[in-house]
Amino acid sequence: MSTHAAPQRSGDGSRPVIASVPPTPVVKTNEIRRSSLGSFKIVERFPLTDDGWARAWRALVSLEPTTAEQALVALARRAEEDSGFRERMDLDARSLGYLPEVIFIGGYLTGADLTAGHAYELRFLTDRLSVFPRGSLQALAEFSYADLEAVEVAGPGRVRKWSPGQQAMLAAAFGYTGALVAYGSTRIKTFVRTQTADSELYFLHTSLLPEDLRIQLSRGLGAVREANASSTAPEGSQGHQGPASFVDELSRLAGLLDSGLLTREEFEHLKARLIAGS
Repeated sequence: MSTHAAPQRSGDGSRPVIASVPPTPVVKTNEIRRSSLGSFKIVERFPLTDDGWARAWRALVSLEPTTAEQALVALARRAEEDSGFRERMDLDARSLGYLPEVIFIGGYLTGADLTAGHAYELRFLTDRLSVFPRGSLQALAEFSYADLEAVEVAGPGRVRKWSPGQQAMLAAAFGYTGALVAYGSTRIKTFVRTQTADSELYFLHTSLLPEDLRIQLSRGLGAVREANASSTAPEGSQGHQGPASFVDELSRLAGLLDSGLLTREEFEHLKARLIAGS
């Protein structure tokens, strides 16, 4: 292996001193074979360049076609996973609110089947509410915000298997272990109900209390309210409304208020506009 040398003068200037310069290392990947005696030896080297990797792959295909086939399958699977990951990241970015795990407990839906007791994902996208199987990017059902008549978040919240008196008795009788059993049996039950003209679905959420869940979904619930307010707001071009039309619109607004899709302030504002337009 050759080295480059540069002459330098010694301290007293009498004669030059040769300082060796190490060569630039060449990183390579190797093809290694086991000899008949069980030892390994390098039979070919490949530089870590595009051409080197291509030559190494051709060598692998010629020597171990089965291993090469397995590598191709693994690479295809990884590419598919990377693509799905990017699609999920894009879906997350477009979601105003997201519940990664809710249990479908009942209801009806035209045109799609949800299985009671199975977990699903609920996503409030920019213009619709979508129901996905867990881990899937293909929605089972989608509802335009303007078509949603109700989205309710309610429930008992914290549910105890034992009454407060029973919890205290267990803690007193069995000490720390009894307290763990008594107070650890508390569960969260929050129900999410959605309704359209041709569906009514009930889901169970067990991670957040109703008030906390409403906060987490506030952007999505707000988008539903805005869509419903726009669809029910009377337009100036409609002119005078008859008594039946006025009553129908007022009843619809009251229903939106009861279902939580309109706040009291929004209801009063739309009612005033309705009265003024009549």
